Amino acid sequence: MADFYQTGVVTTLHRLTPDNIERLEADLEKFSQNKPIGLVLPALYSEFETSAMQHIVPELQKVRYLQRIVVVLARATSDEFERACRFFQNFYTPVSVVWMDSGRIQALFGCSKSGASRPGPMAKAAPAGWHMGTCWRCVIAQ
Repeated sequence: MADFYQTGVVTTLHRLTPDNIERLEADLEKFSQNKPIGLVLPALYSEFETSAMQHIVPELQKVRYLQRIVVVLARATSDEFERACRFFQNFYTPVSVVWMDSGRIQALFGCSKSGASRPGPMAKAAPAGWHMGTCWRCVIAQ
């Protein structure tokens, strides 16, 4: 029995281990033929300067079962945003980088008088949940 409930619309993958990666990827390839799969990747710009992101990006570049990748980038200057976008050039999967510190996004947050739509401080995970809808909309539109 699962240790949490999932509706099936948005799924998170838990307990990923090296011994079941091939099976998991085969399952995802199969599922993607009938159901679109998207990835929301929350990231702080500082993570692009780590070895972890240097390994994650090339691995994502090989993936063929994703219909869309949405990178939710926080704590980045405009130059850092441009550099982060270059990380995702030449991908098979379309990649959208949402710059949470941009004037347009900040203005969008200001549209709500109560501030209820604001995802919270520009931490890594808070805005990612807010952008799940962006990923969903992009996948559906295709």
